[in-house]
This record gives sequence, structure tokens and C-alpha cells, in this order.
Amino acid sequence: MKEVRQLQLRGTVLVALLMLGMLLLVGRLFVLQILDRQDWSDRSRQNSVRSLELPAHRGLLLDRKGRILVDNRPSYSVFGVPAMISRDSLLVARVALECGVDGSAVWRRIGQAGRWSQKPLLLIIDINFDQRVWLAEHRLDLPTIETAVDPRRNYPVHMAPHTLGYLGEISEEELAAGTFPGVDSGERVGKKGVERQYDAELRGRKGIHFEAVDARGRLLGPASSMADIPPIDGQDLTLSLDMDLQNLGESLLAGRSGCVLLMDLRTGGLLAAVSGPDMNLENFSGRMPPEVWAVLNDASTRPLLNRYLQGNYPPGSLFKLALAGWALEHGIVDENFTVNCPGYITVGQRTQ
Repeated sequence: MKEVRQLQLRGTVLVALLMLGMLLLVGRLFVLQILDRQDWSDRSRQNSVRSLELPAHRGLLLDRKGRILVDNRPSYSVFGVPAMISRDSLLVARVALECGVDGSAVWRRIGQAGRWSQKPLLLIIDINFDQRVWLAEHRLDLPTIETAVDPRRNYPVHMAPHTLGYLGEISEEELAAGTFPGVDSGERVGKKGVERQYDAELRGRKGIHFEAVDARGRLLGPASSMADIPPIDGQDLTLSLDMDLQNLGESLLAGRSGCVLLMDLRTGGLLAAVSGPDMNLENFSGRMPPEVWAVLNDASTRPLLNRYLQGNYPPGSLFKLALAGWALEHGIVDENFTVNCPGYITVGQRTQ
């Protein structure tokens, strides 16, 4: 009798454990299927959908009469997901070779972004037509590599390079300091001049394009389940510079070192700002050859130096304007005051 009761007790405990297990299983299924349904649905969609950033067109730079000083040109760059391409070193080497870049530079970009990052990363900028055709022809062999439109700055006229400034890839220090909010590794920002000062206004806001992908990460086409977010282009900026006066100033200074400034005294706006020698801003728009960079850093000519801002020169007679203005403003002299200048000055026993 005692043994029967023990068997019944064991059976009851076993049934209770089975019921508890079933209850836990049903409860977990309820949480997954009902309470967390949206979260897991979103995760599943993320595994089958890849987001690609759509670059915004940078704002135009115009002179005081609305004439274009800087606009944008179409360009294509190469993108890839670090978590996928970092597993295949031969793929990276092959793409780098065909696009005419050093493979170590591509790996350096991947390392900066993180090798296991799932976010598409800019790998190679400004590829030419033949390189783009080659990538398209070998798309099946390069499932994790994509080309996308990546507009570059264009300069219809060559003038005022020091004033307009140029773009460059954001540095690690700028990323760490948060100097340019919303900008990711590999993107270009204003480095000098107006491009730097008004970068936030000119840059605009990136959009997002959603693509469906298979289990191997290959793009299948637009994701029908998610709507694209269009980019917002940057604001155009009208400067006080006058293209005609700027061109005149540059022609007067051609071949010489120095600077020319022409200011509207009513507003303080610069009508012309010339620094020479200067540089060709087109060199900063795409990939710059090492020999060009060497010329730009030539210590004898220093074309990167903005002489009207960074140069040190004796003021000469120009400073008379500042002194005369100060004296008039403080009532020390009036507009009828004259000074006789014989061309020399005597101080004590010395005349010069």
C-alpha cells in the first residue's frame, strides 16, 4: 500500500512538472507571438532589408549677382558592408586593384568603421566610367559590393579658392569631438573657407533607400515593405563676392605672391578677395595624386596659405585710413583737417 502511494506521488509530481513545463512553454510562446510580435517582426525585416544612404546635394555657392561659383557634378563611389566584405580579403584586393587604389587604404576605412559593422561604408570615391562598368559586369561575383551616386563639388570658374574653401574626408579627431553632428566615417565636410564656416547649412540631410537582400546579403531590389526617405538638399549661399571684380583682382596679381582685397565700405562685405599663389579646387574634389599634394605643400610658394588672413605684412599707408577714421569718430579732427607732408620727418637731431 505504501509503495502504491509513493508511485501515485511520483506520478503526481511528474504530471505537475510536465504541466509546469507546458505552462512555461505556452507563456513564452505568448510573449514571443503576442507581446513581442512587433519587435521580432522588425528584427526579421532588418535581416531581409538593407538601408542605403542617399546623399543630399550640397548647396550652391553664388556671387552677389547670382552667378554660380561652385555647384555639384555627378560621381559614383563604391560601398560595402564591413561585416560581409571583411571575411573575404581577396574580394577587397580585387576591387581595390580594378579601381586603381591601394588595398591598405580600403582596409583602413573598414578598420575605422569597425569590421563587424552592418552599415554600408564608403570604400572608394569617384570611380570612372570604365571602373563602374567593370563592377556592374562582375556584380554576381561581388554580391556585397555596390556602387552609388555620390555627388562631388564642381567649379565652373577658377577663382577665389582660399575664400570658397574645399571639402575633405572627416578625420578621426573630428568624429571623436563631434565637430560635425550627423556625419559618419568616410563622409566629406568643409575643411576651409566658406565651405567650412557654413558646412551645416550647405550639407543638407541624407535620405535612406531600402533594398531587399537574401541570406547571403545580395541585393534583390527595392524593399516593398518600407518607403524610402528622400534626402533634403543643402541651402544655396549667396556671397558678397563679385565675379568680375574677383577676376580683375586675380589678373592683376597673376604670377606674383600677395593679396588683393576690395571691400564695400557701406556693408563691410568683400567684393574681391585674392591670395596668390593659389590652388585648383578641382584637386580636392576627387582622388588627389601624391605629386599634386607635394606641389601644394611646396615651402617656397605655399599655395595653401591664405595670405590675406594668415600672412603678416606691414600695413603701410593703408593704416592711415584706420587712424583717420578713428580721429574723425572721436572728434580729434574734422573733415577739413589737412596735414602737410614734405616727404621727410625730423625726430630730435635726426631727419629721415
